Amino acid sequence: MVMKKIMKAENVLLAFVVAFLLGFQAVAIAQEQTSSGIQSGDWIVRAGMVNVDPQSNNGDIVTVSDDTRLSINFTYMVTDNIGLDVLGALPFEHDLYTTPTVETALGIPTGTWAASTEHLPPTVSAIYYFTPGSNFRPYVGVGLNYTKFFHESTKGGVLGDLGLKPKIDSTTGLSFQIGFDFDVSDTLILNVDYRKIDIEPDAKLFTESTGETFATTGVFKAPLDPSVFMVQLAMKF
Repeated sequence: MVMKKIMKAENVLLAFVVAFLLGFQAVAIAQEQTSSGIQSGDWIVRAGMVNVDPQSNNGDIVTVSDDTRLSINFTYMVTDNIGLDVLGALPFEHDLYTTPTVETALGIPTGTWAASTEHLPPTVSAIYYFTPGSNFRPYVGVGLNYTKFFHESTKGGVLGDLGLKPKIDSTTGLSFQIGFDFDVSDTLILNVDYRKIDIEPDAKLFTESTGETFATTGVFKAPLDPSVFMVQLAMKF
């Protein structure tokens, strides 16, 4: 009986040692893989700050301010060079200012705050890494963006005083990007990314009391086409 207990204890100890050695080996392999770039099957999770800066000459109706928010994106490596990337962020808020066309029509001062709007611009992209096995990995990408506008507000603005409110439709467009990942350590990656996104929604001003479109502007295109700049930290799994 005593011998059986000893043998059982030895088996448990042996199993524990084997499990420990296998776990240690798995960690060592994972660290080795982390320091040797990326490969097919890897997940890269990034988080940081993103600035969305709409172009300034975006039509005759309004100009739009930029905004900076927290960002998060996920990349799955389909092959050693090609990854599928999904970008998300907290909602962006932009101030809308009048342009000479509207100012002349309404008889209001130049550069008057008119309204604000929020939007979410999730983007799915295919990206190509030129040097996946290196600790410095530049890439290019192309993708599809969907932008949803909401919470248009004119409270306290000139449009609200005139009983007008903007309505901006959701839109889709292409996204082009360039950037790089740099291995700061075995576990931490620095990511810098620049994108140009095609965002040209239909928009209109309408009278809140009647719901009718404001005749002076009608329905118009608002080519925002923002530049998007991100600095993020990432980890690979």
